[in-house]
Amino acid sequence: MKEFKLSVGPIDKEGISAALREGNICLNGYAEAYMSHPGFTGPIGAEEIKLVICPLEELGAAEGCTFGKIDGLAARRGLRACRPWVGPLLRLAMTEQEMSRSSILSGQHKAPDGAVTVFSKPLSGDDAFPKGLYLRHVEGRLWLRGYVCDGLHVWSGKDLFVFENKC
Repeated sequence: MKEFKLSVGPIDKEGISAALREGNICLNGYAEAYMSHPGFTGPIGAEEIKLVICPLEELGAAEGCTFGKIDGLAARRGLRACRPWVGPLLRLAMTEQEMSRSSILSGQHKAPDGAVTVFSKPLSGDDAFPKGLYLRHVEGRLWLRGYVCDGLHVWSGKDLFVFENKC
């Protein structure tokens, strides 16, 4: 497990979008839709949050598991789902992400090479609406991408996820 501290301040969704543009962060349409949802807001106060990045196998899911099971595995380790705004703010702060070996951006029905998925509760129950966000570094460009999946999707034990540390 890798720990990461993230200092955040009060910022609204428009401020987050402006910071992503200024930071030359690439977004896909799913990320834009996710951040346009009424449930997506920014942090209302200044705080420092502790994040943990780890593969699912370190949570006890070497064979992988569904989204629903991830929450229980994380809770047993003192971890919780990230608030929706964590993904964009982490993307702005985490500029040293290892570059992906593959430049394929989507359509694989699995987490792409080098993806760091931000574990958060879905903003919508609609399987066609983005479930969350992931960070990627492809061909020298930093990406914040949204993804869609249903509740039956099995994530690989090797897939990297970000959680908030409750401690």
